[in-house]
Amino acid sequence: MALTKVLTGGIADDAVDLTSKVTGVSPVANGGTGSASLVAFHAYSNATQSFPHNAVTQINFGAEHYDLTGVYNVGNGRFTPAVSGIYMIGARIRFPNSTDTQFPVWFYKNGAEYHRFQCNNFGGDTGHISSTIQLDADDYVTVHAYQATGGAVTIASSNDTGFFGHLIGVV
Repeated sequence: MALTKVLTGGIADDAVDLTSKVTGVSPVANGGTGSASLVAFHAYSNATQSFPHNAVTQINFGAEHYDLTGVYNVGNGRFTPAVSGIYMIGARIRFPNSTDTQFPVWFYKNGAEYHRFQCNNFGGDTGHISSTIQLDADDYVTVHAYQATGGAVTIASSNDTGFFGHLIGVV
């Protein structure tokens, strides 16, 4: 049952209209979401990607398991939150079985390195990186990796390679 009026016992009309004269987020019972935003996405790799030797390369996650508010762009690999706040973001990359090396993985914020993690790959490991990050509504985050095996390395399409994030709190 939706709450539509509150008795005031003395305000002019003896009631406050809660259907059209209240600003902010409406409760679920009144047809709202119950929260300021439900920003969350989970993208994954749906195609192989080749990484050249000795070069930082942006990872493309071309498909989504979900994207509640359209904040992840499968075309350019960018997460642009649309709501300023603190976010929890994470990524994982499944490296080829035949490659024994170290793979640094980065989050870039607005095109510049933000957070880096060194992954050691010894026969097909999955490198994981996660961080909290404060973002303005128009900031964007991408995932990058580096390898120096002596030749190009191909990461297969897989649910093991993914990028995800969600809003922790609005600032």
